[in-house]
Amino acid sequence: MLSTRLFLAQTGTLPSAPTFAPPSEPVRQAVVTDCVRALTSRFVFVQPFVSGSVIRKAGTVIAFDGQDEIRTPYNNCILVMPNLRPRRGHTAVRLAKRLNNKTDMQA
Repeated sequence: MLSTRLFLAQTGTLPSAPTFAPPSEPVRQAVVTDCVRALTSRFVFVQPFVSGSVIRKAGTVIAFDGQDEIRTPYNNCILVMPNLRPRRGHTAVRLAKRLNNKTDMQA
């Protein structure tokens, strides 16, 4: 939508280019550390998570893959693109850790 508005402004169809509001919160970066694949056809999350959900405590059960428990590996684990109905062999969720500063990206 924004790219369409920019294009229309540059071609003269719109009177001016859209303005950008500064972000209301500071931008934070995260790095994906794990990719959880469904090993069985009975993979199920314990609740309907959305992308960006933060699980505060390490070791929290977030899903079951058959009888196996899927737990968060660290505190403040971010769930990235949880697939609430994964097929066997498909990615169910990615786990990410928030970066504190620029030096974290180099480690």
